[in-house]
Amino acid sequence: MSDIAVIGLACRFPAAAGPRDFWRLVRDGLEVTQLPGDVAEFDADFFNLSPREACSMDPRQRLALELAWELFEDAFVVPETLRGEQVSIYLGAMTDDYAVLTLRDVAENLDHHSFTGISRGMIANRMSYAFGLHGSSMTVDSGQSSSLVAVHLACESLRAGESPLAIAGGIHLNLADETALLEAEFGALSTSGHTYAFDERADGYVRGEGGALVLLKPLRAALEDGNRIRAIIRGSAVGNAGHSSAGQAVPSVSGQADVIRRALCSATLGCNDIDYIEAHGTGTEIGDPVEASALGEVFAERRHRPIGVGSVKTNIGHAGSAAGIAGLLKAVLALENAMIPPSLNYASANPEIDLKKLGLQVNTELAPWPVRDRPRRAGVSSFGMGGTNAHVIVEEPPAAPESPVAERDDAVVAWVLSARSAEALANQAGRLLEHVRIHEGLGVADVGWSLATTRSLFEHRAVLVGGDREQFVAGLTGLAAGESGAGLVAGRVQGAGNTAFVFPGQGSQWLGMGAALYERFPSFANAFDEAVRALDDHVRIPLKRVMWGGDAELLQNTEFAQPALFAVEVALAALWQSWGVVPDVVMGHSVGEITAAYVAGVLSLADAANVVAARGRLMAGLPAGGAMVAVAAGEDEVAPLLTEGVSIAAVNGPTSVVISGAQAAVAAIADRLAGQGRRVHRLAVSHAFHSPLMEPILEEFGRVVAEVSAGQPRMGLVSNVTGQLAGHGYGSPQYWVDHVRRPVRFVDGVLLAESLGAGVFVEVGPGAALTAAVEQSLTSERGMSVVTLADDRPEIDSLLRAAGHLFTTGLSVDWPAVFTGVAARRVELPTYGFVRHRYWLGAGDDAPPPIASRWAGLAEQLRALPPEEQHRQLLELVCLHAATVLGHSGGHDIDAERAFGDLGFESLTGVELRNRLTTETGLALSRTLIFDYPTPAALATYLQQLLHGDRAASDDEKIWSTLRRIPLQELRRTGLLEKLLLLAGESEKVVPDSTVSDDIIDSLSPDALIAMALNSDEDDGVE
Repeated sequence: MSDIAVIGLACRFPAAAGPRDFWRLVRDGLEVTQLPGDVAEFDADFFNLSPREACSMDPRQRLALELAWELFEDAFVVPETLRGEQVSIYLGAMTDDYAVLTLRDVAENLDHHSFTGISRGMIANRMSYAFGLHGSSMTVDSGQSSSLVAVHLACESLRAGESPLAIAGGIHLNLADETALLEAEFGALSTSGHTYAFDERADGYVRGEGGALVLLKPLRAALEDGNRIRAIIRGSAVGNAGHSSAGQAVPSVSGQADVIRRALCSATLGCNDIDYIEAHGTGTEIGDPVEASALGEVFAERRHRPIGVGSVKTNIGHAGSAAGIAGLLKAVLALENAMIPPSLNYASANPEIDLKKLGLQVNTELAPWPVRDRPRRAGVSSFGMGGTNAHVIVEEPPAAPESPVAERDDAVVAWVLSARSAEALANQAGRLLEHVRIHEGLGVADVGWSLATTRSLFEHRAVLVGGDREQFVAGLTGLAAGESGAGLVAGRVQGAGNTAFVFPGQGSQWLGMGAALYERFPSFANAFDEAVRALDDHVRIPLKRVMWGGDAELLQNTEFAQPALFAVEVALAALWQSWGVVPDVVMGHSVGEITAAYVAGVLSLADAANVVAARGRLMAGLPAGGAMVAVAAGEDEVAPLLTEGVSIAAVNGPTSVVISGAQAAVAAIADRLAGQGRRVHRLAVSHAFHSPLMEPILEEFGRVVAEVSAGQPRMGLVSNVTGQLAGHGYGSPQYWVDHVRRPVRFVDGVLLAESLGAGVFVEVGPGAALTAAVEQSLTSERGMSVVTLADDRPEIDSLLRAAGHLFTTGLSVDWPAVFTGVAARRVELPTYGFVRHRYWLGAGDDAPPPIASRWAGLAEQLRALPPEEQHRQLLELVCLHAATVLGHSGGHDIDAERAFGDLGFESLTGVELRNRLTTETGLALSRTLIFDYPTPAALATYLQQLLHGDRAASDDEKIWSTLRRIPLQELRRTGLLEKLLLLAGESEKVVPDSTVSDDIIDSLSPDALIAMALNSDEDDGVE
């Protein structure tokens, strides 16, 4: 029989919000029966559920969803990677307390969500649906043994190859007094308030509650995949005692002994191979002696070395259908920590139990696990009152391979956090902050790597950049408090649009640029070395020596400055792309365009290196002199002032122009503009680029680049010369000659890229000169420009912050790739910081209030407003009605950019929203409205178009438009009017009377009549 690995744990038990808390509870011998928090609290928004539906849901379904998420995170599994996979779920549950509460007051509590909400069978199914899992999904009820039976079934499913991964466990919540009354009448409850397992004071059990899940996987697959293995399930067995006791609810010695023997047999083990038994241990006068006798039948031969027994029910009470999984969790954690926790409330044995004779010993103190020449092992029992018994054998896992540990933990890294809401993001930060403070030995690289590789991504995001623990603690403290910080980038994902790479030109270089990136990032180093090899064939001094030497003046020489910039920009572009940031369009400024042409595939590396090296060498050979002045004025204002020998070198923005040429002539124009109140700034350059002073090199440059060939661009490529996309003749030798002399039309290029959908501009090179020019040129408020290598902070720090800016805006960044070259290992992190709210019967089930139509004046009222205000009011209208249908307190609770499905809408509530909007606006709206226009913002835009009549009509709308032209008397004469009214049904009629008179019909407009028909949802199917 193949072994099964336990690779994840999650739980919610009294005084234990997770496995760590639960271990402290049993280790320290605490006795608590109260669950942490309020069982009614739940993060409905996280699971795309409306308040209305959440109130109708059994809290066991809610708890199952949260535990499943925590289970995946504990196992270092990103839940989205399992969507569509064959993952099985076996979940133990008994009784239906929430159904009892719901049916106490049918009129108040019933909702169309109630049938699925209170169904016990839906607990596992709800999990499968929420996570998109396609394996077997079933709720198991064998009474109190349900959860351990579920574990057995999951193991069998894995062994049979039905699925590669399985979730198993159980949930039990005490919600209805009626159930407590039944247990009391049954005679099982303790009157003393304690569970005295195997003790002479045993008088029954204390009611407990909670839930736990384990994530299971075949051991071989878990080892191959490098999963963290918490324990191994060696074998298990389930069986019913049949008619072997005095009554159906009376436990059977033979039935219990049989299931233990069969579990040992399935594990190919004997009684001497087990160190500890986590017993069922209910503390009842009948149950304890029976269980002890059954154990004695198996372990009596160990009188010389009694086996330890204990019961978690002495800590948390009897958790009903979750009792077995509670015992299994205790055993797994005990194996993991090599300690056997104490069983509480034991002083002396029940007189009917001879522990010594039976080979048993109640473990009453925290004790080290016995050292053997074999793995540690434990057996776990769980017995149902109907005679269905289960036993599971668990074993410590093989030693995990040594994880790489960084020799020094001072690398600058990024910590990536995300959440479904701003409040949850603060929760995430707070939980991680507490975790880091408690575990002082955590390495910053280890935490960063674990965040990058084991956590899901959501729309609210934050990236912290730092190199030591103190920096991250400060950043987390600020994030948790909603404050900004030096190393913190936070934001919300928006529709950023396409990505443009912008490559700067000469003047942005500095000595040592790229050196830190070269040491840290292999993809940068490889691309840089390749570019330098191509350039070194054309320069007189090896480029690395110039760039990373000690002579700053040498690097400022145009001969080396331009090739150096090319090498760094090519390497940065390769690094960005290795991180998943791929441009849709590229452009450069002056010499930076050569990099853009190479990245776009127009120039080969050899040709690009030849062009840039020749350009720099020939420009450097020109006589020194000339001037370049930046002017805060528009091209139209500057152009008439130009004189002989002066030209516009660059148009960088709407009011940003650079003039270039002979020094005296340039100075005269600059002085004149300054006198007119324009800001002027002389640039520190060696030559007057893009001016008539460049003409002496043009012929020679043309000869050098004559053999250059141009390919077709792989992406959008913007020309400096035209400010348009690369077209016919782009990249030819003559183009590069013209490029030296003609002005840089940068602002035109930015506007073109923006018109092509670019919303994020990344300055791929040293400095931030182009970022200001881009932001000055953009017309959209959403557009943004990001600096890659700022000159006021270390390179790695700047680069990671830039990645953070892109990520928080919504671009995809491959964070695991960012950690390439960093020695880091996976470490345990706190699970998701749910934002819980209280959902209970009667809190969200009220039917949405009816509304009065005000369609007649709405269109005219809106048409009188500016378009922006029209959209705002329509968006408020949509959000208000969406909130009403879902059970929110107001429209402010609705995220206008979030999909209706993620807000908690489904087909029936979608029809409710459509009906309300139809009545409110008088518009003929489709039943599939929320699917056709998937966000409130998109729907508001659609409504605005309909009210203006500037949208192409759909086929349905064309039909309705034609029907509106039919006179009412013709509908009445042909009998069609009666049929239309029958189709309208009784739901939300414009006219409430069951009989609609001719006078009333005649008073209605065609739109109102059609609205009556559309209000019906009688023919909307329900699955």
